[in-house]
Amino acid sequence: MPSYYAQIAADGRVVGRCEYPEPFEHSSLVPLTEEQYGQPGLLFARYADGVLSGTAALLTADKGELVADGADPIRVMLLVGDWMSRLDESFSGVVPVSVQGQTQPVQVSGGTATFTVTSREPGVLRIATQGLDRNAELFVKAVKPGER
Repeated sequence: MPSYYAQIAADGRVVGRCEYPEPFEHSSLVPLTEEQYGQPGLLFARYADGVLSGTAALLTADKGELVADGADPIRVMLLVGDWMSRLDESFSGVVPVSVQGQTQPVQVSGGTATFTVTSREPGVLRIATQGLDRNAELFVKAVKPGER
């Protein structure tokens, strides 16, 4: 049975993963379970005091397009989870969110937040979280009034 490891950089960030046919010891390798090894968020995790940790975001919207009239909002939900993509109900705090390059603070409580976005300019809106270990982005189309 293979042995799974995460490669840890000096700052505690996971920078790689590897699999060996036999147990292996090295100062920069940390043993993993098979489930941890297969997690896509592993390369966004941190390792400190014998524990892997990290935050990951997910953004969803109630619709994929809006009318660019400044009055047609979309509701955006932000979920903050751990490095294994499980909702982190203990996460509370401000997450910076960028909408078309303008950053605004979004208050998260219990791992979730909901906010609205409108636009007066047609085009594709980019909504993205900042400052987490694994950030998320969402694209929404803003159409000219009368084109929908």
